[in-house]
This record gives sequence, C-alpha cells and structure tokens, in this order.
Amino acid sequence: MITGESKLREQLGTLFGNVVGYNGKPSQTQYRQADSLIAEVEVALKAGQDLLDQQLPAIDKALGDEQSIQLLDRATWDEKNGMGLSTSQVNKAWLVNGGHIYH
Repeated sequence: MITGESKLREQLGTLFGNVVGYNGKPSQTQYRQADSLIAEVEVALKAGQDLLDQQLPAIDKALGDEQSIQLLDRATWDEKNGMGLSTSQVNKAWLVNGGHIYH
C-alpha cells in the first residue's frame, strides 16, 4: 500500500544520506533529528520485544520442546554479530558520523 507516509527506515536512510553526502559536520537540526529518530527506534524495539514476550510462549508451546524458538539475549547477539543497535549513543555516533565510530 502506498500512502505517501515516510517510514522510520526511510527517515533514517534520508538523514544518513544527507549527513554522509556532505563534507561538513552535521547541522544542529540533523543532530536533533537523529535524537528523535533514535527515540522512535527504541520505542519500536520495545514494542517488538513486548510482542515477543506476549506471543512467544504460546508459539513455543505449540511447537513443542524439540522445535521451540530460542532467542539470543542482546549480549550474545552483540558478541556474535558486532555491536548492532547496542546503545543510543552508539547509534547516534554512527548516524551523524557517517558510520565512523571512534572509541
């Protein structure tokens, strides 16, 4: 369905493209937009986790012990796959520095 409404992924992509496509440092507006979008990502992640917490037990019960779904905790995921969406500060640093995170 085409609604004309931009989705979170599109807004993040646009902001990232604008930041990395310009040789100067990000504007204050872009920093504020990054903060706002990261807050939206955190809300979406929490909603997804809440949905899993509500529905996964019933799915696991229906699948039985041998086929139950085993979720990784965040620390295990990060260890196996890199930092991912680990913290708001890392996400913002990644977004506004064009993917270059300096430790």
